[in-house]
Amino acid sequence: MRPITQIILLVLFVCLGIINCSDNPVEFKSEEIEGKVSKNKLTISNKIDKPNYYFVVERESAVHINWAPISNDENKINPQQNKQLDLNDVYGFQDGKQIIIYYWSVVDPDAQAIKNIVVDTK
Repeated sequence: MRPITQIILLVLFVCLGIINCSDNPVEFKSEEIEGKVSKNKLTISNKIDKPNYYFVVERESAVHINWAPISNDENKINPQQNKQLDLNDVYGFQDGKQIIIYYWSVVDPDAQAIKNIVVDTK
C-alpha cells in the first residue's frame, strides 16, 4: 500500500472514531464532571477549578418533564469536590435504568452552556 493511501485511511479512521464517540449517548464522564453509581448512591465529581451546578433525572422520565436550570447551594458542587446523592431521590429513578446528569458552570446558563452525561445504574 502506498504511503499516501495509508495516511488517507488513517485520517478516515480517526474521523470516524471521533464521529462515533460523539454520537455515543452513554458517557460516564467528561472533562468537567464524572458520575459513578455504587450501593444505591450517585457520586458526582466536579473535575474543574470552578463550581458546577447539576440536575439529575432518570433518562426515560427526562422526555416527559419541563425543567429550568437553578443555580444555588443545594445543587452546587465546588471545584475539585464530590457530591453524593441517594438514587431514590433522583426523579423517576428505577433500578437498572440510566440517569442523566445535566450540568453547567455559570449561574444563569443559556441552553448552550448546559451539558450532560448519561450514567448506567446497573
